[in-house]
Amino acid sequence: MKTKSFIILIATFIMIFMSSGCIIINTPADSDALATNTSSPAPLASSAHNPTAPAASASMPVPPPPTTAPTPTPLAPLTVTDHPTQYANTYISVDIHCPEISGMQDAAMQNGINSGVRDYLQNQSTALEQQSVLDETNYGAHAAYSYASSYNVMRNDGHLLSILIAIQSYEGGAHPANTYATINAQNSNPGDQLTLADLFVSGTDYVSDINSEINAAIAADPTMSGTFWFTTIGAGQTFYLTDTQLVIVFDPYSIAPGAYGAPMFE
Repeated sequence: MKTKSFIILIATFIMIFMSSGCIIINTPADSDALATNTSSPAPLASSAHNPTAPAASASMPVPPPPTTAPTPTPLAPLTVTDHPTQYANTYISVDIHCPEISGMQDAAMQNGINSGVRDYLQNQSTALEQQSVLDETNYGAHAAYSYASSYNVMRNDGHLLSILIAIQSYEGGAHPANTYATINAQNSNPGDQLTLADLFVSGTDYVSDINSEINAAIAADPTMSGTFWFTTIGAGQTFYLTDTQLVIVFDPYSIAPGAYGAPMFE
């Protein structure tokens, strides 16, 4: 009886074991493999650590290298030739030295400058001669009138030309009258006759800047301070250029007594 009950118990245990499925037993080797497989994934190879790996594509395009502004083509200095006009008669003595420019890239502008300066000087001398004739008609006599001009080339580097023209006229009185005119031109095609505003960046308050420079120069010179009555440069202010400086020119008596001549500020 006991033997039969024992056999039945063993058989029941076997059936329960088989129905519960298989049990996997890990060997030491299997445990090592499992530990390896469940670890964090290895990082991907990069070209920095693996020279044979292809480089990753950039997310943004590489900008091109910066370009520099082109250097102006060197130009030969322009040719400035003296064309004098000299004569004398009962009414006036004339000694005009007129600059004539050649070699500019813009021939039309060159012709305009040459004819403009020539006409300006000749018209002034003619008007003074006519005044002398009128004086004789009205008063039976006239003064020994005279008109003369000279010039100096202040800058001529091929790109910029600046000429200062000095004019002296006399129609009686203690002293002749002295005035100045200038030619300031950019040699290009098309060319450009420069105004004072052209020398400064658009929107710059260059008038205030120049006024401050002139006021400072007057204040620093004891012979000018308290004597000059300068307030501001004018819209068509006379100026010329040297290789390194801008020079503002005033006619005699315009901002100071005549004894100071023509004040000029660099």
